[in-house]
Amino acid sequence: MKILLTQKAYLKLKYYTQGCEEEISGIGQSEKIDKETIRITDFFLFKQEVSGASTDLDKSEVAKFYQEQNKKGIDTSNYNVWWHSHCDMGTFWSSTDDSTIDTAFLVDSYIVAIESNHKLDFKARVDVFNPFRFTIEASVEIEMEDKKLKKNIDKEIKDKVSSGFCYTKGEAEQELEPLTPAEELEFDELETKQYSDGLIGKEAERYMELYDKAYSTGLEKDEDDYFSGRPYEINEGRAYELNEGKITITKNDTIKGRSVVRRKKIKI
Repeated sequence: MKILLTQKAYLKLKYYTQGCEEEISGIGQSEKIDKETIRITDFFLFKQEVSGASTDLDKSEVAKFYQEQNKKGIDTSNYNVWWHSHCDMGTFWSSTDDSTIDTAFLVDSYIVAIESNHKLDFKARVDVFNPFRFTIEASVEIEMEDKKLKKNIDKEIKDKVSSGFCYTKGEAEQELEPLTPAEELEFDELETKQYSDGLIGKEAERYMELYDKAYSTGLEKDEDDYFSGRPYEINEGRAYELNEGKITITKNDTIKGRSVVRRKKIKI
């Protein structure tokens, strides 16, 4: 059995546990994912008397909490988590813990119990009451992924970010095709020339075309291939820029309203 803690639940449990020098306890909310997985989504704190070895919740406060949830039409059967800390001690199930799990909750199905300490060690179990009574030890994992946030960010990237190594065709982005053997030979020749004599005009245009195509399909780029600077516009959508004895050729395209900029450092 596995107990998942959402980021919010984990941080609340951490701050509750480490923020109190004595033991501390409360109730949590869970949801069953499948037969082997339960996710804890939130923890709640109530008035209580605590010591270094015990915690006594104010039962009237707990009852009031459940009544308020019922008035809101919220299913309180999911508020079936009991959490508590052992402050500076290790995590283990004491006889008091067993008694609390057996008597403190009015549930028909199961209770999730999770223990923590100041070192943030965790211990968890699931106690089933129906159709018969048994206990299952459980592992604890923290959910670092946020699927909703990831979906929103993926959409934001798609809307706002354009890559210099792919063209847009309709709704899908298609990577450039790999170089043909003839293009690889041509690219090697132009690469050699640009490092010896430099390239201008049509040769520079062709080199940039092959360069973009080559490096969009997995060839390794030098660390200094790209650098920012203030370009000097000339013709054919090109900009040349002098920087410490080198020229940057910048290619600017607009594809379906998206600006695509590519730069290559050229020695002179």
